[in-house]
Amino acid sequence: DVILHNLGRLNSIVANILNFSRIEKGSFLPSFSAVDLLALSQKTLDDLQPLFSRSGICISPASSSIPSCVIEADPEQLEQVLINLLGNAIKFTPRGGEVGITISENGRGLLLCVWDTGRGIPAEYHLKIFDRFYQVDGSITRETGGSGIGLAIVKAIVEMHGGRVWVESTPAKGS
Repeated sequence: DVILHNLGRLNSIVANILNFSRIEKGSFLPSFSAVDLLALSQKTLDDLQPLFSRSGICISPASSSIPSCVIEADPEQLEQVLINLLGNAIKFTPRGGEVGITISENGRGLLLCVWDTGRGIPAEYHLKIFDRFYQVDGSITRETGGSGIGLAIVKAIVEMHGGRVWVESTPAKGS
């Protein structure tokens, strides 16, 4: 079990490094098709269920306040965005906490929110966390694993899709 767990962590780090390298070279381009964002969100939550269970974190089902969540996007790249965001939520949410995804409209398009009841992020780090190799608390990240490029990949993919990404967080209450 320990070997398999560490192999999974290593695979994730290597995949992030390879994706980041392709992003920097300009060869990580999206292939657009119709994507049901709600269905993709729920599938990703379902796929990560073993990690949530092992961490003792409850999953709130993906939800939407709008009737259709179909967009033109690259489904594999959006899944990578969700995996990276949910992976961070798992790392920084204590046992008994909760993680979920909500989709709504914000006047300019769809707003996908990955939320958690974790430790939160102090305001002075909100802009920096999407920089490559930046980690708010290196000691915790070393303990849980990570390369410091997951959120930089999220930002790059979201921007390639014409969107923007940001964090809203309150320490000790979640993000």
